[in-house]
Amino acid sequence: MGSVALDSKLSMSPLRHEAAGGASTNPTPSEAGSSNQASTVYEEGSEMCAAAASGNIDLLREILELGAISVDQGDYDSRTALHLAASEGLLDTVQFLVEGSWSTERLPHGANLSPVDRWGGTPLDDAVRGEQHAVANYLRARGAQSGVGSGRCPYLRARGDAVMLCVAAARGD
Repeated sequence: MGSVALDSKLSMSPLRHEAAGGASTNPTPSEAGSSNQASTVYEEGSEMCAAAASGNIDLLREILELGAISVDQGDYDSRTALHLAASEGLLDTVQFLVEGSWSTERLPHGANLSPVDRWGGTPLDDAVRGEQHAVANYLRARGAQSGVGSGRCPYLRARGDAVMLCVAAARGD
């Protein structure tokens, strides 16, 4: 899916363009044969994850202020912006997402502290695995929970133990 250029420095995906009041760039089902709104939402989730992974709070604010997607929207692996910011150790970005400071009128609360990704991991798990102590401490203080091996994702419990074993082996522990 392409982007709609607004100027030489900024572009928007079609879903954000529509939310901002622009004309739809997506064909209707009769025009295209079929339309896959879900893939557009996943692309938006991926764009938000990329912004979070790079600490681009201005782009995150822009995406979230439009209200086109939720702060908890995940990418194709169900990883959210909070997962990516936590794994990169970007405390300012994590705080922005958790505290919901982009718009108290539209969204009076921030991101879910413990969303579970495709592998049963949460942002806290990512921070701990990446040794991002400041982020892990912040998330714990706010009530975040671990997902892998905690029973929150029972079918992945054994896989979580295997992942922890591999991490310990890689560290020589």
